[in-house]
Amino acid sequence: MHQYRFTDEKHTYTRISKIKARGFYYQGSTNIAACPSKLRPGLAKGYPSHVMLKTGEDFDKLLNSFEYYNCNTASEYPMFYLVNERKADQ
Repeated sequence: MHQYRFTDEKHTYTRISKIKARGFYYQGSTNIAACPSKLRPGLAKGYPSHVMLKTGEDFDKLLNSFEYYNCNTASEYPMFYLVNERKADQ
């Protein structure tokens, strides 16, 4: 897995594996995002380039829905990111 880190005006997105995303999800973390592999999180203006995963549903069921509606081609797959607020000095 390639390590990616992206930043925008408010957030830092650090790529994590599906296994880590699943673990954080079941621990109740609310700062996990899924993004199609051909998009960068936080990059597109006016288009939601990533989806924050909200707890309360089975992770695999949520992931299947995300893949069906957001990963449009055979070469796309979900990538997972840990989302952190940027500090003012960064």
